[in-house]
Formats: sequence, structure tokens, C-alpha cells
Amino acid sequence: MLSGKITGATSGFDYLRIILAISVLAWHTFPLTHGETAAAQFMAGWGGSVVRLVLPMFFALSGFLIAASLERNSIGTFVGFRVLRIVPALAVEITLSALILAPLLTTLSLNDYFTDGRFWRYFLNVLGWIHYELPGVFASNPYPNVVNGSLWTVPYELECYVALVVIAVVRLVRPGALLLMIVAGGFALITLSALKEVPDLKIDSAVPGRALILCFLAGVLVYSARDLIPYSGKMAAAGLVLGLAFLSVPTLYVFCAIPIAYATVWCGLQNIPKLPLVFTGDYSYGIYLYAFPIQQAVAMTFPKVGYFGAFALALVATSFCAAFSWHAIERPALKLRRLFAGPQGLWPKIKARLRKTFRPPTEEEYDARQW
Repeated sequence: MLSGKITGATSGFDYLRIILAISVLAWHTFPLTHGETAAAQFMAGWGGSVVRLVLPMFFALSGFLIAASLERNSIGTFVGFRVLRIVPALAVEITLSALILAPLLTTLSLNDYFTDGRFWRYFLNVLGWIHYELPGVFASNPYPNVVNGSLWTVPYELECYVALVVIAVVRLVRPGALLLMIVAGGFALITLSALKEVPDLKIDSAVPGRALILCFLAGVLVYSARDLIPYSGKMAAAGLVLGLAFLSVPTLYVFCAIPIAYATVWCGLQNIPKLPLVFTGDYSYGIYLYAFPIQQAVAMTFPKVGYFGAFALALVATSFCAAFSWHAIERPALKLRRLFAGPQGLWPKIKARLRKTFRPPTEEEYDARQW
């Protein structure tokens, strides 16, 4: 059993990020090479049980780590950090898909492609308004017309961040009011859910989007109580089994979050020796962004290569793109965090300016204004 108190950084979280990202790639290879019907049959069997755990663990991991970021920073700085972490790489991937990949693969003329409304709407993905299609692209694939199906989780991720900010604001008003924080976060999620119009993509429909948000919040709660929780491998294994059981019953999925979050954090706390090649950067986000369109391109270009061939080709190509994303986009963007942090950062300057603008005038200023 690990100590109840977490001290220092562990490599387990880094391994977990990359393993979960590759697991999503491995699962998506099946419907993208065999079609939606075959994928539904697969999900009905024992293999679907393993698949159901991947995204909930991803969101629980994200909740745990992002809660740590919020604890270290002000709300404004935290929001700035999240924007720098997510938006630049997402914008580059969407732009490359729309301006390079799709024009090479579309069945339409370039004039018809670039004048089609679907081309322009695709860029709304940067704002979290998800559109899956680009004109004339992947129409004949086993899983047709979807350029980047992984983006279906983006609105849920944004809801998670909004809920976490709401929780942080409530905590500022009532320190330690954990129940009130949960209620406020839940209310925010219900409100955003009513406004959400993008349906869950069927490729991952075995995992409800609401379950992902609950797992994120459960990760936040585990982080809040991290020094009080005993960590045990047996309890983690039981958590995975229990979480999977809840996920397998549509009316009980709301109870999966806590056991899955516990098991995820236990895995992350394992301090495994680092592999130099794997730890030259954080490639999990790049894998998430680039895997799906690359897999669709592989399915279109090599239709007879089979599952394992398609997986291998996509993994190699995606790894190169993820390395490019990290070293050329993500890491340089993260260096801009100094704009938001520290007394000379952008957010402290904005707050200082607002205080100066809206503070009541002193008596001397008031008298001078009368003259």
C-alpha cells in the first residue's frame, strides 16, 4: 500500500497519458477499418468492456492533474494556461486537415471544395462547435464522412473547465464547502447540457458524455482529498471492476466516477522508470488530435491492409505528427505562460487596471473633479 500522502512527481501519470491515448487510437482503428456495424458488435462483447474504461480514465486523470494546476494559480492565470495548452495545437490540426489533408483526398474539384459551406464551418471546431465533415472527404470509407471523430469530446472538456472554474469561485467565497462546490459544478453542467446541440458520436457511444464529466469531477475530488486517501492496488483493481459494472448499465453510469477516478490515480502514482524516447515530450494530446484523420486516410489509401496493418501505419504516422505538435506548437505555446503568471503577467495587469478604473475616487480626486 502506498502512503496516504502524495509527495513529489511520479512517472505513472506520464505513462498513463500516453497509454490511454494509444488505446483510443487502437480502438478507433476497428470501426475505421471494419465499419460501424462491426464496431457495435465488438462493443457488445468482452472487448467492449475494456474500451469503456479508456475515456473515463482519461477524464479522471485530467480532473486530477488540472485541479493541481488550479490550486497553484489564480483563476485568470489558470484559464490562460488552459487556453495556451489546448487552442494552438487544436487550431493547427484543424487548419492542416482543412487546407492540406482534405484537398489532397477530396473527390470534389478544389473550387467546389473551398466554396462549400462545410469547409468554412469546419474551422468552428476551434471554438468547440464541433463539425465532423469536410466536403468530399472519406465519403466511401467504412466509417464515412467523419474527418476527426475524436473531437466529439471537446464540448465535454470545455464543460469540465467551466465547472472547475465555477467550483473555484464558490470555494473562494466559502472555503472548504465541498458539498456546495459539487452542487455548483453540477448546476453548471446541467445548464450547459441543455445548451449542448452536438450529439455524441456513435463511435464511442458506449460511454455517455455525462459520465466523462462526472469522472473529471471525481478526479478533482480525489485530488482535494489526496492526502487522506489510502492507495492500494487491490482497491484500484476493485475500482476498475466496479466502475466497469456501473458503465455497463445505462441507468447506473453516474456511479462509475469515483471508483474509476481512484483506480486511475493509483495507476498514476506508480513511479515507473522513464523511457528516454517516450519522455522527450508530452505527446498524448498530439496523438489525440491527429490519430483519427490519419486513420481515416490510411483506411482510404490502404483499404485491404487489415486491422493490425492499419494500426501500425497510423501509429507511426501519428507519432511523427504528435512529436511535431509538441515540439513546434505545444511547447512554444506553453512558454507564453509567463504572460499570465507572476506580478508582470497579463492577468495581474488586467486586474490592477480594473481596480484602478472602478475604484471609488479619493476625497482629493473628488474635490478636483468638482472644479
